[in-house]
Amino acid sequence: MERRLEMIHLQLTRQCNLNCWFCGQRKNSALRDGKESMALKTEEWLGIVNELDAAAGKKPSVMLWGGEPLMSPCFDEIASTLHERGYRVGIVTNGTLLDRHAETVPDCLDKIYVSVDGPEQLHDSIRGAGTFRKIRENLLAVKRAAPLLPVVCMAVLTEELKGQLKEFFAELSDFPVDEVLLQDMIVLNGREIGEYKAVMEREFSIEAEAVESWRQSGEGDSEMEKAGFRLEEPGTHAFKVRYLPHVRSGEIVRPCLSPWRHLHIMWNGETSFCTDFTDFSMGNVREQPLEALFRGEQAEKFRKLVENGRNPACRHCSWGDKECFYEL
Repeated sequence: MERRLEMIHLQLTRQCNLNCWFCGQRKNSALRDGKESMALKTEEWLGIVNELDAAAGKKPSVMLWGGEPLMSPCFDEIASTLHERGYRVGIVTNGTLLDRHAETVPDCLDKIYVSVDGPEQLHDSIRGAGTFRKIRENLLAVKRAAPLLPVVCMAVLTEELKGQLKEFFAELSDFPVDEVLLQDMIVLNGREIGEYKAVMEREFSIEAEAVESWRQSGEGDSEMEKAGFRLEEPGTHAFKVRYLPHVRSGEIVRPCLSPWRHLHIMWNGETSFCTDFTDFSMGNVREQPLEALFRGEQAEKFRKLVENGRNPACRHCSWGDKECFYEL
């Protein structure tokens, strides 16, 4: 399969201002391990952009995320530099801090992915009081400044939301969103985590600990192994609705194209192909050029693992074989 870098993910920070109970990256978790001094500095991120400029071929799209990327002190400079140099730039955000970057966001971004996890009462119970209305106000302001800037709402399908979808879609009618993506919640049971850790140890000599953030409470079947959710006709709305299910038990996992098309650069310079399961690293951008990392021995071993369906975490991905995953 051809190796062609089409999208690069820049995790500008692992810090977040919210504390969603189902998220693997929670408020202040980045401040408790004393590793923040390892974070890439603005000049290092700009050096990565320079490397992309020097590479041959079509410019990849760039997705900025975190944590909450709008908390990064280098967000404005990185976003504006990418825009000025002709990159298509997207962002994954919780939407509560958009007003702090009122010039950069409408001027430099080509797409916004914003997390909204249900109608107001449910969303605020997950993300904090007042966040639902704050997101709406911020998005309305962005759309006034940039009416054609696409906004995609991403929602995690908790059990509560599954029973409130009609109310959710009705309340979203007051939001200037162009599309709604419904995603299964990422949870792995003890057996799956054990299998994943064994693979990481056997193939890469990695002691996988980050995967523990996705461990479900209690044992039994994971969400993937339960009867699949079926999205009923969502009704007529101004926005498109799409459901991106995980791979169900018994279904074949088609090889994800991410290892052949994407590169994820983490907050500390480590590199991988996946933004959710981050134990694996091909190496650090401080030590090797991007091209060497993307085409190196570790990258090839990981591609083979995915191609042969031997990564247990791949069943818990909403994006693996979806066409929308390979564009902003």
